Amino acid sequence: MPTGFGLLIVREIVEVMRPVANHKGITIITDIEPDVGTIEADIGKLKQILYNLIGNASKFSNDGGNITIRVRTAEKFMQFEVEDQGTGIKEEDLPKLFKPFSQVSGPRKRSMKHRPGFIPCQETG
Repeated sequence: MPTGFGLLIVREIVEVMRPVANHKGITIITDIEPDVGTIEADIGKLKQILYNLIGNASKFSNDGGNITIRVRTAEKFMQFEVEDQGTGIKEEDLPKLFKPFSQVSGPRKRSMKHRPGFIPCQETG
């Protein structure tokens, strides 16, 4: 479905993610072209991608850092960028990035309190 949402969708996601970032003293900055236009997209999947990118940026950024979210038009495409000040991904882990059910290890222990929507569960019977 066509969607003219660049600014609105990012603002919505930022407002949801801001408390997680604030807990670590991280500032979320948005940089959105004023006439970003419309795209045809699955809004649910696009939101999921942005939540994952911003959530990971928050999880792996240093305390007190910044996360910058940019939305631009590039020819016929809408470009979303999420930039953080974390340590980055080791070169040897890059091939794992797009493999299903694969995860690279972070520079420090993960904390349950920084995992929005995570509910511990156990398989029964």
